[in-house]
Amino acid sequence: MRALFLAGLLALTVLSGCLDSSSGGTPDDPGAVMQGSEHPLGLPTAAYYHKAPATPDVNATFAGVVQPNLDLVPVGAARYLPVSTFEPTIGSDPDGCLFFTHFRGTGSGTRIFMSCDQAANWTEIGPNLPIGQVCFPNSNDPYVHVDRDTGRVFASDLHALVTSTLHYTDDKGETWQCNPAGGGLPPGGQDHQTVATGAPRTVTTVGYPNVVYYCINRVGDSSCSSSLNGGIGFGPQILVYPGVESPGDGQLPTLCGGLHGHVETDHAGRVLMPKGQCGHPEVAVSENDGLTWNRAIVSSETGVQGHEVRVAADLADNLYAFYIGADGLPYLGVSTDNGNSWRTPIMVAPPGVTATSFPAVYAGADGKVAVAYIGLTHPDGYEAADEEMAWNAYLTILYNATATDPLIATVLANDPSDPIARGPCGNTRCGGLGDFIDLTIDPEGRPWAAFADMCRGDCTEPDATENAGGTIAFTGTLLQGESLITASPLAKLVALPVPEPVAA
Repeated sequence: MRALFLAGLLALTVLSGCLDSSSGGTPDDPGAVMQGSEHPLGLPTAAYYHKAPATPDVNATFAGVVQPNLDLVPVGAARYLPVSTFEPTIGSDPDGCLFFTHFRGTGSGTRIFMSCDQAANWTEIGPNLPIGQVCFPNSNDPYVHVDRDTGRVFASDLHALVTSTLHYTDDKGETWQCNPAGGGLPPGGQDHQTVATGAPRTVTTVGYPNVVYYCINRVGDSSCSSSLNGGIGFGPQILVYPGVESPGDGQLPTLCGGLHGHVETDHAGRVLMPKGQCGHPEVAVSENDGLTWNRAIVSSETGVQGHEVRVAADLADNLYAFYIGADGLPYLGVSTDNGNSWRTPIMVAPPGVTATSFPAVYAGADGKVAVAYIGLTHPDGYEAADEEMAWNAYLTILYNATATDPLIATVLANDPSDPIARGPCGNTRCGGLGDFIDLTIDPEGRPWAAFADMCRGDCTEPDATENAGGTIAFTGTLLQGESLITASPLAKLVALPVPEPVAA
């Protein structure tokens, strides 16, 4: 039987024995100022506080902090679903319910699981026809999007890379509208679909307050279409990125491909499409509901691994582009002018992390940002021998991301003694991680990241060398910490057992 994950966290308010020796003050003196360190709580998933390096070739540094309220110290945790996943996506509705994809493939299609008790329990909610059968019995790429304004849950399925279907529910899965038209495209080459919703800026919607966006990779380009009636019908696909383009400096055109990050919107309805385009991280912005697009390079210095750049907007509509640089480390770019220009990105991994992959980002109040990724601490990074690679799930929090030198706090969602993957996993697919992971923030201000745990059963033993025991979905979150919406302490969650291994 597996031990309880972070079992001692039920007594987090009893701080004696939990503080690092570098912490000042005493728990018996409530008036004392607790002098924190880079690791203020002696727990394997408690936060490390650190600063970004001044230049990319210098390591990140730990940061001493003064933290008079240890309830604000982030503590990570993994809360599991009872199912596997592939390319997991997650969303939160205005009630705080979470929605997570489960991929079943041919025969059952995408299934959405819902939790309204902070990921303690999960229920399958569809999408189903009124008679109970699944909306469409197949899926190659499952995807869920939750409209943060209305709570409408969209489930998108891609079929054999030639067509798609889009289904939605307004009552948490009690009833579904099954739409065989998908993104409005005729059958043809399409892949890597994403869905977003946002307030209309120049158009009038019918029957639904927000515009629905559907974006795809067509290999030869990246394009998006818009729905003005809540996802029932869509207009034509509009080009956002060409698949072939010169990288600049007089070089000949090269194949960039059509793979892209998730389409998003800001709170004023601007549409945001990020992409690794011919070696550069870019973000395209539409000011007119997807009719035309303007592109900006986030950085011409860091490079980018692959296509997966991610973007988010905080409540003040500052934009954040998050991606893995050519050096294998995670970078966050900031724009305070709606994506027209970008500050020099900062590297946000803590000291000791040598290789990363699968970036995701979501933002809360002004300057408050969470990013998620997987990481490796072996000194050889990607070059480490397969048996030396042990990957963990990371959540990194920035509370003042628009500052010139923001303080960063990073937690692990899993206990590092039980990694989520072994062997080659960075910059390549592995188990339940295909092209991406996902991240959201609930109305309380708690981040929830969608991961997959590929290291189960015998793989968890210290001398294990490869993934084994099946794959199971989990969401990485905070058991305690500071709200990314209100800056007040989050309600403390109870640590849950790590479930028994599932069959391969």
